[in-house]
Amino acid sequence: MSVQGLLKGTPHPIYLVLGDEALLVDRAADQLAEWALTGVQRSFDHAVFRAADENVLSLFSMARTMPMLSPHRVLELRNLNEASVELLDELQAWCSTPHRGAVVIVRGRAFPPRSKHARPIETAAKKTGAVVRFKSRDQDPAAFAQYRASEMGCTLGASEARQIVATVGTDLGRIAREIEKAALYLGGEGTITSEILDQVCSLLAEAAVWDLTDAIVTRNADQALATAHRLLEARQPPHRLIFNVTWQMRQLLQLQDAMRHGGDAGARMPGWKRKKLERSLRSHPLDEARVLSRIARANQDMNSHRAGDRRVFEALLLDLVAG
Repeated sequence: MSVQGLLKGTPHPIYLVLGDEALLVDRAADQLAEWALTGVQRSFDHAVFRAADENVLSLFSMARTMPMLSPHRVLELRNLNEASVELLDELQAWCSTPHRGAVVIVRGRAFPPRSKHARPIETAAKKTGAVVRFKSRDQDPAAFAQYRASEMGCTLGASEARQIVATVGTDLGRIAREIEKAALYLGGEGTITSEILDQVCSLLAEAAVWDLTDAIVTRNADQALATAHRLLEARQPPHRLIFNVTWQMRQLLQLQDAMRHGGDAGARMPGWKRKKLERSLRSHPLDEARVLSRIARANQDMNSHRAGDRRVFEALLLDLVAG
């Protein structure tokens, strides 16, 4: 969860912070930069470069100049996967013979594909600095959810942590955002319950809306109405639910088109839903023109129909389920 073990003694001249778990990579790099920078006017000795920047090579000339108002000059290199061969040559030279007055922090998912520099740079960095990796397969998302809740001053039970992971997936960034919203809802203290998660976490609501679209595709009216009532009882406004259903139905239509003509348009939807929905679409293909025209009419009725928003929403579901 942290790099506390590295935040001791004198900073190394080079840190490689790599991995496919972007949240942990960014947090670790930020911690290292904050720790290495000291002094009142720290901004004078801190610069950030991205690998694709035109002036990125000036990072190394800056690294070989003395800091102005701090003991160390801290330079960050981000988006390592976009690095050119020339940039990697310079980075390898720096790792082998660094200037002790500077700290270079390199962060990114990985080296560019098929890069010949990866091994020599890492070998040199381990001798003169440190290499830190954060791989998603090594993480415990439920434990992270509880850890993030405690950081925010709140308590999250094990079952609630598993609920978040089951709903939003294992990406720690998405988990952190949902925890932060729930903690803010509580005012920074208290217990994050399942009910609170249902109320304030948009991704949890989105997952329930996926149950609606699943019911529409499989022509299951009972499931559609039961899910709709659950969302309405959780105080989800009907006009917002229609928006969510519209967005997801468009994704389903894109997935159906990709299935018919090739492509990856359906890749944006959750992986835990895609395969099931593909099977459902093969058995119950959607009529695109009818679906879009019915949704458009429901949107018009929402503001003018005497039956009210809830009735319009329920009628839309039953109409879509009827196919």
